[in-house]
Amino acid sequence: MTRITASLLAGLLALGACRAPGSGNPTPSGELTRELAQTPEPLPASEQEDGKTKGEKPQRQAQKERTPKGGGQGAVETPAGSGRDGGGGGGGGRDTKPEPSQAELRVLGTAADARGDHGVLGPQYADLVQVNIASRGEAAIATVDFAGTLPAQLQDGEVMGVGLDIYRNGAAESDYQLFADGGSDGWFAYLHTPEGLVKYPGSFSIGGDRMVFEVPWSALGGRPDGSFSSFLDWSGPGAVAVSPASQDFAPDSGTVKFR
Repeated sequence: MTRITASLLAGLLALGACRAPGSGNPTPSGELTRELAQTPEPLPASEQEDGKTKGEKPQRQAQKERTPKGGGQGAVETPAGSGRDGGGGGGGGRDTKPEPSQAELRVLGTAADARGDHGVLGPQYADLVQVNIASRGEAAIATVDFAGTLPAQLQDGEVMGVGLDIYRNGAAESDYQLFADGGSDGWFAYLHTPEGLVKYPGSFSIGGDRMVFEVPWSALGGRPDGSFSSFLDWSGPGAVAVSPASQDFAPDSGTVKFR
């Protein structure tokens, strides 16, 4: 699945046209369709990892106490620690199947990345440190950790794209892509599938130096196995032809298996 770089994204934005993430062709409307996007909710402090220990324990993962649900721009879900019991309370002692929000979290694959390998022009938050794919019940959870705190909004003329490519059946190009588009108007999460850009079907959270995508496995091909790679493209303010830019990848080459 061909991806778009942040520097190209900046140029397209300057021209008033933007391509869809994971696609070499513009969307029918000629721009990223915000109606299909998910805006971020705050990631609870308890789920934000201390940057000093990041990378030492790959099994660390966001423990969100919510089930994925569909939602477009502005959709908000109940944050973890809200006291929700998944069933409206009561029912103690019943032998029932755990709700997805209560199911065990299993880390399926981890891609660690060295600090400072994104180039001297990019800010710390444009440096990937670690990417995890985990499973909890029917939910797929992708956690991206950065070397610096992500701003809620970037500067005017600054753009950043964070993508997670998911490969099935050993294909040369990814089948699915989770993509976060950041700019001066905030962050927007998208899902690109073999059928093209679709309405983002889950939750999207940002807090500190962490970003979390959570969607049903059914939206990613229906099974928790395959391989993945991730990328980060950043472009700073300035003339399109000479604007500072940086790239980072996790892993640096190839893909990481998850199952």
